[in-house]
Amino acid sequence: MLKLALIGMPVKHSIGKNVYDDLFKILKITASYELYEIEEPNLNKYIEYFIEYNFKGFNVTIPYKTIIVNYLNRLEKEAAFIRSVNNVVIEDKMLIGFNTDLTGIKKTLELFSLNSFEYSCIIGAGGVAKAAIYALKDISSKLFVIVRNKERKIEILEIFADIKNKIEFLEIENSKIPSIINRCDIIINCTPVGMFPNINSSPIPLNYLSKENIVMDLVYNPIETKFIKHAKKLGCVTIDGLWVFVFQLIENMKIWFDIDLDAYFVRNLSLKYLK
Repeated sequence: MLKLALIGMPVKHSIGKNVYDDLFKILKITASYELYEIEEPNLNKYIEYFIEYNFKGFNVTIPYKTIIVNYLNRLEKEAAFIRSVNNVVIEDKMLIGFNTDLTGIKKTLELFSLNSFEYSCIIGAGGVAKAAIYALKDISSKLFVIVRNKERKIEILEIFADIKNKIEFLEIENSKIPSIINRCDIIINCTPVGMFPNINSSPIPLNYLSKENIVMDLVYNPIETKFIKHAKKLGCVTIDGLWVFVFQLIENMKIWFDIDLDAYFVRNLSLKYLK
């Protein structure tokens, strides 16, 4: 049996095991997908376990998408550029890192025919935020990034040195944030704020939004976060995080099994595991 996994902290919110198990049955693939909630000091021990017991690979979620890079032997081109990995393939005890967050975000924007912005706002500065910056860098004239962690700001500037004049960082307390968000074409939440079980949280105060914003939340559980619900009430175009999950999963299946799947089929399969 082929073995796959998801590692992170937390992972209880993930519907990945349910969806992959369903897909393996439908596609007649003899494989298993397990969730591993891991404390950072134990990360190396689990990676060694995956190698020893012949796992085909594993997904990586918060907070290890950047940290995991230090454990890998090779990085696929875009993963190497943004220094963030959420899919690892194990081949002959070698660890190869991919970034399917980027594919998920790009394909979701394409699905909604979103290919040009004047102002974009990214909330967060972790691994998925870097993927979002990469996805937007050629289609947005200006990128505002709302950050809490100053070290991540420095890392992002190093990675995206070629477009640093396009990027403006705003610390979460910055009084300019409401007026900037008001004029942004798209706002993307790249933090876990609002994720199950903390479903009554929002990444920014809800009164910052206006009906002119396109609001995208990369949290998919719940499918309608507090952030998305409020944006819908205002009349915003909204994009839930399940679309990104779906396109990530499709890319994972291509990498692991060279199988292509229909996005609407995968989304419908996933919906039954979300409230």
